[in-house]
Amino acid sequence: MPNWTNIKATWSIRLFALAKIPMIALVRPTVVQADSEVCIVRIPLSWVVKNHLRTMYFGALCVGADMA
Repeated sequence: MPNWTNIKATWSIRLFALAKIPMIALVRPTVVQADSEVCIVRIPLSWVVKNHLRTMYFGALCVGADMA
């Protein structure tokens, strides 16, 4: 059963990103867990966020850190 709080947080981030910060929308972050103690954000390793060494760009890592 899906956690509706995490789904709501994910979509609010994505809608905000579309309006204000396109880089966040580009990397498609997903909220895995968010409460007063822990915040976990997942960014899929797609071709958009990979560099020529097949690792994640530093900019995408910074987006994940900012979202958390």
